[in-house]
Amino acid sequence: WPTWATGVKRSDDTVPLLPVPRSGHARVRVTNIYRTWEPWFASIIPSDEAKGVLSAFVLDEPHSGTLAPRGGANNVCDVSKPYEDSVDLVVRRASAVGE
Repeated sequence: WPTWATGVKRSDDTVPLLPVPRSGHARVRVTNIYRTWEPWFASIIPSDEAKGVLSAFVLDEPHSGTLAPRGGANNVCDVSKPYEDSVDLVVRRASAVGE
């Protein structure tokens, strides 16, 4: 991954917690708000209090990609598969993988 994607910048902003049910998964949608194609990378970064439980969670594929500009874009090669401006990321408990 590029260096800009691997650096973690701490801020004073509060990040909402993502509750993951014991037997299930949680879904997060990431949407491109810009008018340009934007690369993206995803990983699980635990809070300081949760560092010991990181292995209890798995991030489903995809882990990276490129988002189309805001509003999406047409795919001239296959009009039935437009380029999306958002991606759904799924976090599962490791014990729920394969369910």
